[in-house]
Amino acid sequence: MTDNDIKSLWQHRSYDGDISKVSAQVRHAIGKFEKGIKIRDNAEIIVAVILIPVFSVVAYYVQPLLSRIGAFLTIPGVLIIVFTLRRVKQYRPVYGRLPLKEYLERYRLYMEKQMQLLMKVVWWYLLPCAIPITLFFIGQERYFFALLVLPFYFYVYRLNRWTAEHEIRPLIDQLDQEIAELDQS
Repeated sequence: MTDNDIKSLWQHRSYDGDISKVSAQVRHAIGKFEKGIKIRDNAEIIVAVILIPVFSVVAYYVQPLLSRIGAFLTIPGVLIIVFTLRRVKQYRPVYGRLPLKEYLERYRLYMEKQMQLLMKVVWWYLLPCAIPITLFFIGQERYFFALLVLPFYFYVYRLNRWTAEHEIRPLIDQLDQEIAELDQS
């Protein structure tokens, strides 16, 4: 096979990336999911852009030492959140570059990664910020505020678990059905 033959095969390969073959319900759910992820990721980045300089200044000026340490440690905590979200985003396939079945399979993997992210929210989201913020408040002798963050973090934990189980899992199941239907056709 010559280079021209390979080039010809590549240019005339069959491409079946028509998303309209996927049910309207799944297309709508994917669109809604994408919009929610985009809003969440952008909000976290905006919060990080605000919190990093604020806690940098606070860490420099605040007394006592425990509050200073808490403020300083909040910065890497915020960075962990941003980098974790960006790491998972790399699994998102680009529509139109893959055959439909492969796109759906890769999108399913991306959704699995998003679901794992939500199920492990304690480790990458809550603890990197909860511990430093609690230290900050304890150092300021604001024990009420130190305790007040606990219900907030519990709410964030439950919300993420609920979203994974009630929104992402059903969409993964729908994608499994679509992929199975493509296998049969």
